[in-house]
This record gives sequence, C-alpha cells and structure tokens, in this order.
Amino acid sequence: MHLTSKKESFLLMIGDFVILYISLWLVLFLRYQSMPTSEIIDLHLAPFTLLFCVWVTVFFIAGLYEKRFDLSNALSAFLISKIQIINSIIAVLFFYFIPLMSITPRLNLFLYIFVSIPLLALWRYYSFAIYSKKQILACMIAGTEDAKLLSDVTKRVSTFKIAQFLNLDSKTDDTASFIEYVKREKIKYLILDSRDERIAPFLPALYDLVFFGVQFVEVGDIYESFYGKISLQLVKYGWFLEHVKSKPHELYDLFKRIMDICISIGLLILTLPIYVLVFIAIKIDDKGPVLYRDVRVGKDNKKITILKFRSMTVEIIPEIGKKRETRVGKFMRKTRIDELPQLINVLKGELSLIGPRPEQPEIVKQYIQSIPFYGVRHLITPGLSGWAQIYHEFHPHHTVDVDATKEKLSYDLYYIKNRSILLDIMIALKTLKTIFLSKGR
Repeated sequence: MHLTSKKESFLLMIGDFVILYISLWLVLFLRYQSMPTSEIIDLHLAPFTLLFCVWVTVFFIAGLYEKRFDLSNALSAFLISKIQIINSIIAVLFFYFIPLMSITPRLNLFLYIFVSIPLLALWRYYSFAIYSKKQILACMIAGTEDAKLLSDVTKRVSTFKIAQFLNLDSKTDDTASFIEYVKREKIKYLILDSRDERIAPFLPALYDLVFFGVQFVEVGDIYESFYGKISLQLVKYGWFLEHVKSKPHELYDLFKRIMDICISIGLLILTLPIYVLVFIAIKIDDKGPVLYRDVRVGKDNKKITILKFRSMTVEIIPEIGKKRETRVGKFMRKTRIDELPQLINVLKGELSLIGPRPEQPEIVKQYIQSIPFYGVRHLITPGLSGWAQIYHEFHPHHTVDVDATKEKLSYDLYYIKNRSILLDIMIALKTLKTIFLSKGR
C-alpha cells in the first residue's frame, strides 16, 4: 500500500498521451482547414503513435513523472517547451531518416510545436490544481524519532498530513481518545512501526480498528515511498531477514545477465571508433599507457580489477605534489568516455550495467567499521550505474565521507530490496539524462 503519487504519475502519463493525440487532431484540422478524413487519420495514426511512445519516454527521462516534480513550478511550462523542442528534433529524424515512414509532415511538425506546448502546460497546471485539493489524512502511533523521520514529508508534501499523533515516548497521551478520534473522523490510514515492542499494549484496540476500514502502514514504507530510499534509522537485523535475500529470483538474475552480455557487446561494437580515437589522443597527449586498472570490491566481497581509460598523469606533478587530470582526461571524465572499458568487466560478469557502484578495498574497510550493514551492498553484483548515482547528488568520489556514504547506502538498500527488470530499465533511462547533463559523477 502506498500513500504516494504513483497513481497520479500514471494518470499524468495517460493524460499526456491524450493531449498528444488531441494536438495531432488539431494540427490536422488546421493544416487541411476541415475535419480530417479517415484516410488522413489512418495515414498519421500509426507513425505518430509510435512517435508519441518515444516522446513520453523522453518525458519520463526528463523527470516529468517523478514525485519530486512540482507541477505548479513556474518553470514547468519552460521545461515542457524545451522537451518538446527535443522531441521535435527526434520527430524530424524519425520521419526523414526511417524508410518505413510513408509521410514527411514538415508543416505538421512545425504546427505541432506551437499546439502541443501550451496544451501540455495547461493540462499539467490544471491536473495539479485538482490533485492538490485531495489531502490524505493519516494518524500515527510512534516514538519521537519516528515522528521526526516523517516531519519533512508533511512539510514538503502538501497533500499528506498527520492529523493525530500518539507518542509512545510519552506517558500522558490518552490512548482511548486517540482511538476514538480515528473512528470518529473515519481516518483511513494509521502509520506505525509494527516491530516496535511498545506497540504490543495497543494491539487489541488496533485489531478493533480493522472493522472500521483502517489500513495500517509501516513508517518505513511511507519514508521509502516518498524519498526513494531506506531509512537507516529503521533498519534492524529483522529488516534484512524480511527484505534482503542473498539468492534473489533466478529468472531475474538470468535475464539481467543476458541483457548485460547483449547490451555490452552492442555498445563495445558501436564505440569501437571511440577506442581508436582515445588511444591516439592519449598517446599524443603524454605518451603514457592508455588503460588504468583500479581494484574494487565486488560481489561477495571479492576483489575485482576494473578498467578505465587513463585520465590522470602518469607521474606526480612536483608543483602540486599529486597527479592531475590530463587535457584528454578532463574531456573523457566529463563525457564519461573513460568508463567505456568497464564494458569488458560487464562481459566478464564482474560488473553489471545496473547496480551499486563498487568502492576501493581500503575505503570499504573503513565504511564497514563505521557504518552498520554497509557490507550488505556486496550481496549483489556492482554496476556501472545505480539508483544512488541518479538520486544521491553528493556521494563521495574516491574519498572517505561517512555521513555522505550513509545517505548513499540508504539508496543502495532501496535498490537491493526493490531490484527488478522494470527498476533496472528506469535507472538506465535516468542514467541517459545524467550523462547528457554531465551530472552524478
């Protein structure tokens, strides 16, 4: 059960498809100065449907369906405009470079930009106005720390409000009045931590609430749904027994391994010319070795050697007392070209395309001593990109930062708990956005 905007995100996506089709109909009406005939509609329907699927995928990559996306933001219309311009470029390539397309709607595409942008912006503005009026009321039985955990949710999410709170740390709260309030106000959701031993005295009264249509929601599930990460504050040994398996679904593992092999082979073939150019550029720049080998900790705490194009100088620079990026290296790191050789590690099975990023052994030793449950991230194969790389903006890079890594671990645990083919696809699409914006290094 979720108190999040997943349903609203799905409805937004459906609404976007409807607006795109309405925009197409309006463009055809304006173009031909009359109601479009069935022949004209049939001619445009199939190719534009395929195109709309690509466009909605671009919307997804741009973050228009995320819980973090504020529909009331004044920049939304500007963002939609930029996205639609990108989509128009895709449409031009789609219609003019794919031989299967039987139409080349130059004027129609031009009209479509001006028709679709205001319609999409208006649709999202009014959908937000309708959605913002629906407020979810919930009651909560928890300790002070759990209440603090959700305090940011109530501040940042205007549609979610904790109407009544029974503090387990206080001996003065009136339990009977709290239960009566839940019944009287017909509260649908009651938030609690069922693993808290202090809940035991309330169980008879809570059982009675079942017959009043009350649904019980875990504190951790609320936090996870709104923030896309696991609260380390709520993680105990029992949590791992329930949610983390050292041997996940065999079908998922098999499918993921097949996809890793197929995609990495395809990418290696496509990027082969880049390998040649990088080899020449590095040799011209400082004549040092092309590849750099770095030892990391992989699945089951086994050490692996990952490959990268060398981006640092071979020797330590006397003036600064350390190595520094080469001219070619700066460009490679910014564009992530230096990561391409790791596709070989993917083929060998040491890395996956999607998974927690591996760390150096020395750093791992320090984190295992400082951060509870840090070693759990080594239950699965590390990856080139992961959930934390997308959403944790300030994760440390080759340095020790316990606080930042705790935050990063909360995202890694979310992935370990929820990993699936669908989540992997979503991470892959979001990674494209990260690469294009040169973020999340």
